[in-house]
Amino acid sequence: MTSTGRGLDLEQQVFSLLEAEIKANRFIAKPECCAIFHRKAYYSRDRQSNIVFDVSIEIILPGATTPSTVWLIECKNYSHPVPVNDVEEFFAKVQQVAAAKAKAVMVTNNSFDRGTLEFARAKGIGLLRVFPPGQLKWVLHRSPSSLHMSRSDNRERDIWTGLTQQHYQSRRFDFFCNFEELFTCSLEDFFLALASEVLDAGSLNAIATEPLETNVVPFITDDEIEYGCRAIHSAIQYQGGAVSLQAVCTWQEHATGLKVVTGAAARREGIERDVLGRISFEPACITVFFDPMGGRRQRFTLAHELAHWFLGHGSFLQAESVDQNDVERDDDTEIGTDDIRRLEWQANRFASCLLLPRDSFLASAIKKAREMDLQDHGHGLLYVDHQRVNQQNHFVFTSDLATAYDVSQRAVSIRLKNLGLLKDVWMDKPSHKWGGHGDSVGPKLFGV
Repeated sequence: MTSTGRGLDLEQQVFSLLEAEIKANRFIAKPECCAIFHRKAYYSRDRQSNIVFDVSIEIILPGATTPSTVWLIECKNYSHPVPVNDVEEFFAKVQQVAAAKAKAVMVTNNSFDRGTLEFARAKGIGLLRVFPPGQLKWVLHRSPSSLHMSRSDNRERDIWTGLTQQHYQSRRFDFFCNFEELFTCSLEDFFLALASEVLDAGSLNAIATEPLETNVVPFITDDEIEYGCRAIHSAIQYQGGAVSLQAVCTWQEHATGLKVVTGAAARREGIERDVLGRISFEPACITVFFDPMGGRRQRFTLAHELAHWFLGHGSFLQAESVDQNDVERDDDTEIGTDDIRRLEWQANRFASCLLLPRDSFLASAIKKAREMDLQDHGHGLLYVDHQRVNQQNHFVFTSDLATAYDVSQRAVSIRLKNLGLLKDVWMDKPSHKWGGHGDSVGPKLFGV
């Protein structure tokens, strides 16, 4: 593809995203106060001719006939960082057509030279770096940078690095933004900062949309997750011991067309990120990559991705990947933000219940406790502290159950803790159960 073709692709991507946000009433200005254009020409007195800009957005106050401010956007689809002379040339063009009320924005799929960043900050030019969807850990139906949750996830140092380092990869957000002193992954904050430079508070209020909805992923109780997994176990005629995930996959392939590939070779970028598995909803496909750590972690990876499938997370995600740091977690720290945390918490809890069926696992745990002469003295069936004997009991207990169910000891410990059978004051760190707030959903969610 030629450089012109690549540039047009980026222009269309930026235009389509912003147009969709405006039409859906999710932009900082109401649809009736916005006009977006692809390759519109603006007259330059200096040239006595028009200058065409890749994308432009005109903001018109209620009752007005001419724009109060114009955002002129130039897109650079490069295989190298954007040099400072590019932004200098772009700034000169903007000054020629609407110096008083125009704001310049440069977008690239790559990074910016440090000099480019400094010049842009000095001249009040907005900079955006767009990351490819395939690089993201969570590919949402909406741009994650357009979600309200992005406003609470600003990390200035990371964003600075992402804007200036060519090989930086973003796992969560598709845009990193800078305007003067603002470094953000929120398109809302970015465009609001641009608008605030030329519009007063009254004008901003006049064009403002309603606040974005913050919680869209439904709350699911532990009982509902248990119910969904019990229905799956019934469907594959589970009798005890290790759950046959192959039977689950075969059932879903015949029933829904879900394709499952295991033992695949990860691409280079996947290896660098320690990607263990990935689910795509369009088309429906789960890929579990070869894992040198062995089959038990692969089983949890597959169970995690199956959980996204059964939980109906395709309503929110186009695709999602499981990294090494994600597997067998029982907390939401460092997983993501808001809705993403809820999705991942639900998937991990569902995977645990799927691999360790409640009734069978409880019976096995009680039987093992009797064999080891363990008794609940008010702290749970297993109590782990600094005492060696308690640590040894924990190791033996979880090791035997892990073998019986073909899972890791970590997975067994988490399940025991969630069932109230384990209290670990030695290894545990503060954790938070992420269910969230909102209306509970019924068992029909699971599609079984």
